[in-house]
Amino acid sequence: MNETATKFTPILFIAPVAALTYYLSHFQPMPAYHMAVAGALVLWSFVSVRNASIAFLIMMIIIDDYPRLYSEYMLSIMPFSSLYSLSVSGITVYLILAIYFTSLNIFLALDEGKLNLKISDIFSGMPPEIKILLCVGSLSALVGILNFLHGVRFYISDAGFFVNIFLGYLIIRNNYWRDGCLEKIYILIICAVLSKVVLVTLDALFFSKGLNLVTIKPGTDSYLVIVLILFGISEIMRRTASSIWVKLIPVGMIVLTISYYFLTASRGRMMIGVVAFLIFLFQVRSGRGVVMLFAMALALLGAQLLVPSEYMSYFAWKSGSFAASEAEGMSSLVRIVSLQNIVSQQLHTVYQLFTGTGLGGYFTSIYYPFPVDLTGGDAFPDEWIAADTFYKPHGSTLIILLKTGMIGFILIYGTFAVRTIKNVIFARNVFEKNSSVSIYTTIFITISPCILPFMVINFSSKLQLITGALIGLSFYSAKIIEYYNCYNKSDYINVNEVQSMHE
Repeated sequence: MNETATKFTPILFIAPVAALTYYLSHFQPMPAYHMAVAGALVLWSFVSVRNASIAFLIMMIIIDDYPRLYSEYMLSIMPFSSLYSLSVSGITVYLILAIYFTSLNIFLALDEGKLNLKISDIFSGMPPEIKILLCVGSLSALVGILNFLHGVRFYISDAGFFVNIFLGYLIIRNNYWRDGCLEKIYILIICAVLSKVVLVTLDALFFSKGLNLVTIKPGTDSYLVIVLILFGISEIMRRTASSIWVKLIPVGMIVLTISYYFLTASRGRMMIGVVAFLIFLFQVRSGRGVVMLFAMALALLGAQLLVPSEYMSYFAWKSGSFAASEAEGMSSLVRIVSLQNIVSQQLHTVYQLFTGTGLGGYFTSIYYPFPVDLTGGDAFPDEWIAADTFYKPHGSTLIILLKTGMIGFILIYGTFAVRTIKNVIFARNVFEKNSSVSIYTTIFITISPCILPFMVINFSSKLQLITGALIGLSFYSAKIIEYYNCYNKSDYINVNEVQSMHE
């Protein structure tokens, strides 16, 4: 019990910060608070770039990037404020911080800023996923250079997709070798997501009842909650000989997280959760998988007891509206028509199959007009609809297809798919050699199943940052596991020895 209590000690610090941030973002918006957070992160970086970068990652998870209310009228009464919405001279504070911390972390990755810098240093020991994103992203930036001249804002926004992922990865890369730091970052992420789950659940059950809500719109970090379920399962696996009271902690976490899914109905979040869970089951072997499926069914029943009927009704409706239609599946319909136009545009131009439109590029609906008038909706800005120039289709898969072309799309998702298969094989081999589950095994088996699904859904800056961090956590936890298995080490991990394994 002491180990469990010690592990979750960070939540004593994170939970109050998360609660204050949630309140000052949604209930009593206070831009000054968020600007103070940004200032504190910058000041901290003067003392320690590494620690400030970790704090930046955790705070970007804690701070919401979307208001919790769907109604425009309710938002006019109760506005929303966060680092993702506040701007300085037309640039969001998040973007300013992202550029700042990217510069600092690149400087760190280049051997602490010594005079004998080699740009190749930053590419040594890099995960294949990051390498392919940097290569394809650089080509897309070059192809779209003409777009930069007449659409700087769109070009920079598209570049942010690659930069955010790279930043998340760099933060892990620059810290993983520090004694116990990878575990600390992982636990901080778990505590941050758990705090958000508790806050949203309390909000739905108590504070928002008077607003007659049937769902709450959380920040895009909500896609990360599947990690809580996988973490809870892995903790139960680790503590097979522990008392029932110790096991109740991860069980309660699982039930609470499933309740969160009901309270914040989202088709994308459901799909991502299911896919990640299935990959996780392949990792931990089929025998355990059957038991886990049965346990998850019981957890689903238990979670429904916590959720008010109006939330359950909306969740049921949302779950049944996957099909593309003008009535209830408008979001799916817009995606399908966008895909048809993008593919047709690439086939018509031919060269776009290989290069895409490049950063800042767009597609038109001349090949397959949208069957309904999208004006006044939230599918695309009205000025895009009027000009028939759509710079950002819905979903990161369509964005990658449009900006990098069919070849870039296949290279990126092919790399991520192959890496996912290799991760499953690696995890199964680890379990075959050693039935016990170490903290690094926990990190690997709970993080690696989420990477490919996240690449399908990372449409926001926050999700892109998280995706990069997940890639780093998965890659370096695997390297540490290999280090232990190859050298039978159990003491302090020497940075030079671990780095030499993957350079």
